[in-house]
Amino acid sequence: MLTSGKSLRRLHEPFIEKGFTMKFAFRSTSVFGLAAFSLSMFFQTANAMDEQDKAALPQLNRTITSLDKAYAAGSIQTLTMAEQALTETENAKITLQKWYVQSELACYEKFFVTYCLNGIKLIRRNNNDILQRITVEAKALQRKQHIEELDEKLKEKKTS
Repeated sequence: MLTSGKSLRRLHEPFIEKGFTMKFAFRSTSVFGLAAFSLSMFFQTANAMDEQDKAALPQLNRTITSLDKAYAAGSIQTLTMAEQALTETENAKITLQKWYVQSELACYEKFFVTYCLNGIKLIRRNNNDILQRITVEAKALQRKQHIEELDEKLKEKKTS
């Protein structure tokens, strides 16, 4: 059923007379203003966290790269070197985990959360692989030294 323009106007006249249109326009403007303000604060906070993460990541990468060069595959030959490698990798793992937690929190403030989380997980995984290789090599040398010491004690016990 179609109604004429006059009948529609009659339906809306009470709202127009009471200033409903102006109130609605004011409310929508304030809601959009609040949304715009919230969005700007969101981006400022996310950018501040990004700057903190961007400053920490290069330092962390330099540390892990220097560990990778210092303890290249097969370079750990002494027990003291193995212990030093373990303490340095443990410190790097703690720093990496702190960076990851901060970056993860920053990701939850972004629009593309999953994309951001996947990126930092990839960075953490690649760095953990390097640290894990060094740790495994150092612990393997420690186990080898320990077994050799036990074998020597057993030989001494048999000879005496």
